[in-house]
Amino acid sequence: MFNAGIAIFEKRTEYCSRLYTYEKKDGTLSKEFETQFKANKRAWEYFQNFAPSYRKISIKWIISAKIEVTRVERLEKIIEESQAETTRWKENKYVKK
Repeated sequence: MFNAGIAIFEKRTEYCSRLYTYEKKDGTLSKEFETQFKANKRAWEYFQNFAPSYRKISIKWIISAKIEVTRVERLEKIIEESQAETTRWKENKYVKK
Protein backbone atom coordinates (compact mmCIF):
# COMPACT_ATOMS: atom_id res chain seq x y z
CA MET A 1 0.00 0.00 0.00
CA PHE A 2 1.21 3.50 -0.74
CA ASN A 3 1.83 6.06 2.02
CA ALA A 4 -1.20 8.11 0.94
CA GLY A 5 -3.44 5.04 1.33
CA ILE A 6 -1.99 4.22 4.74
CA ALA A 7 -2.55 7.81 5.89
CA ILE A 8 -6.21 7.73 4.83
CA PHE A 9 -6.71 4.33 6.45
CA GLU A 10 -5.30 5.61 9.75
CA LYS A 11 -7.71 8.59 9.70
CA ARG A 12 -10.81 6.39 9.37
CA THR A 13 -13.54 6.60 12.00
CA GLU A 14 -15.74 3.86 13.42
CA TYR A 15 -18.78 5.90 12.39
CA CYS A 16 -18.14 5.05 8.76
CA SER A 17 -17.08 1.47 9.42
CA ARG A 18 -19.23 -1.64 9.56
CA LEU A 19 -22.14 -0.14 7.66
CA TYR A 20 -23.14 -3.30 5.84
CA THR A 21 -25.21 -6.08 7.38
CA TYR A 22 -22.58 -8.76 6.88
CA GLU A 23 -20.04 -6.61 8.77
CA LYS A 24 -22.17 -6.26 11.89
CA LYS A 25 -21.61 -8.81 14.61
CA ASP A 26 -24.81 -8.45 16.64
CA GLY A 27 -27.24 -10.85 15.08
CA THR A 28 -29.36 -12.26 17.88
CA LEU A 29 -32.96 -11.80 18.84
CA SER A 30 -33.77 -10.17 22.14
CA LYS A 31 -34.92 -12.49 24.94
CA GLU A 32 -38.51 -11.27 24.53
CA PHE A 33 -38.52 -11.91 20.78
CA GLU A 34 -36.91 -15.31 21.13
CA THR A 35 -39.44 -16.31 23.81
CA GLN A 36 -42.27 -15.15 21.57
CA PHE A 37 -40.85 -17.13 18.65
CA LYS A 38 -40.28 -20.28 20.75
CA ALA A 39 -43.87 -20.11 22.02
CA ASN A 40 -44.91 -21.28 18.56
CA LYS A 41 -43.16 -24.66 18.50
CA ARG A 42 -43.97 -25.50 14.89
CA ALA A 43 -42.66 -22.17 13.61
CA TRP A 44 -39.53 -22.35 15.77
CA GLU A 45 -38.67 -25.89 14.65
CA TYR A 46 -39.19 -24.97 10.99
CA PHE A 47 -37.01 -21.87 11.39
CA GLN A 48 -34.26 -23.86 13.14
CA ASN A 49 -34.06 -26.22 10.14
CA PHE A 50 -32.88 -23.38 7.90
CA ALA A 51 -29.23 -22.94 7.05
CA PRO A 52 -27.40 -20.73 9.57
CA SER A 53 -26.84 -18.06 6.90
CA TYR A 54 -30.59 -17.89 6.18
CA ARG A 55 -31.44 -17.59 9.89
CA LYS A 56 -28.82 -14.86 10.26
CA ILE A 57 -30.29 -12.83 7.39
CA SER A 58 -33.78 -13.29 8.79
CA ILE A 59 -32.81 -12.18 12.28
CA LYS A 60 -30.90 -9.19 10.98
CA TRP A 61 -33.96 -8.20 8.94
CA ILE A 62 -35.99 -8.16 12.15
CA ILE A 63 -33.52 -6.27 14.32
CA SER A 64 -32.52 -3.78 11.62
CA ALA A 65 -35.86 -1.98 11.83
CA LYS A 66 -35.54 1.46 13.33
CA ILE A 67 -38.68 1.40 15.45
CA GLU A 68 -39.99 -1.29 17.79
CA VAL A 69 -43.36 -1.56 16.05
CA THR A 70 -41.69 -2.56 12.80
CA ARG A 71 -39.46 -5.10 14.55
CA VAL A 72 -42.54 -6.70 16.12
CA GLU A 73 -44.35 -6.76 12.76
CA ARG A 74 -41.38 -8.41 11.08
CA LEU A 75 -41.07 -11.02 13.83
CA GLU A 76 -44.77 -11.80 13.59
CA LYS A 77 -44.46 -12.13 9.81
CA ILE A 78 -41.61 -14.62 10.09
CA ILE A 79 -43.44 -16.59 12.78
CA GLU A 80 -46.58 -16.69 10.65
CA GLU A 81 -44.69 -17.81 7.55
CA SER A 82 -42.61 -20.36 9.48
CA GLN A 83 -45.75 -21.86 10.97
CA ALA A 84 -47.16 -22.19 7.45
CA GLU A 85 -43.78 -23.64 6.39
CA THR A 86 -43.25 -21.04 3.69
CA THR A 87 -40.73 -18.27 3.10
CA ARG A 88 -42.92 -15.77 1.30
CA TRP A 89 -41.82 -13.00 3.69
CA LYS A 90 -38.34 -13.23 2.16
CA GLU A 91 -39.52 -12.56 -1.38
CA ASN A 92 -41.83 -9.73 -0.27
CA LYS A 93 -39.72 -7.96 2.32
CA TYR A 94 -38.42 -5.32 -0.09
CA VAL A 95 -41.76 -4.55 -1.70
CA LYS A 96 -43.04 -1.08 -0.85
CA LYS A 97 -46.53 -1.02 0.60
